[in-house]
Amino acid sequence: MIVDLERRSVVYILEDRSVASVARWLEQHPSVEIVSRDRGGLYAQAAREGAPQARQVADRFHLMQNLRVAIEEQMSLGGRAAGRALLPDKGIGSAQIDPIQDDPHVAHRRRVRHAHRQSRQAVFDTVHALACPIRRSHVAPATAGAASRNG
Repeated sequence: MIVDLERRSVVYILEDRSVASVARWLEQHPSVEIVSRDRGGLYAQAAREGAPQARQVADRFHLMQNLRVAIEEQMSLGGRAAGRALLPDKGIGSAQIDPIQDDPHVAHRRRVRHAHRQSRQAVFDTVHALACPIRRSHVAPATAGAASRNG
């Protein structure tokens, strides 16, 4: 979804979440000067390819989200500061045991990231499904063109 953050309005809803789609839209709108994005590498790459002139920034929402995630990770590791070992005893000297895989904190973070990714995909699918009638009526491309000319 392309959003004009200054005007607080949706400009365009992309067909998918691919680097190619985002980069193509940005190439078609060379007046874009700033790209505000989350910390996902997909959008960073798309901005580099589609709008190399644009500066990439994080908006207030994503800055707060990054802070929240960092605090949660530090809080979940709080016991380590109390002297617990970073590696479990069974991992020392054994090439067959992967201490990263055995770390319950790492496994938990992976599950959380996977659930978050699924949640984002579900939201994207819902928005995309709702946008299909709009796209067929050609409202979104005209809106996108007007927004890029105005801004």
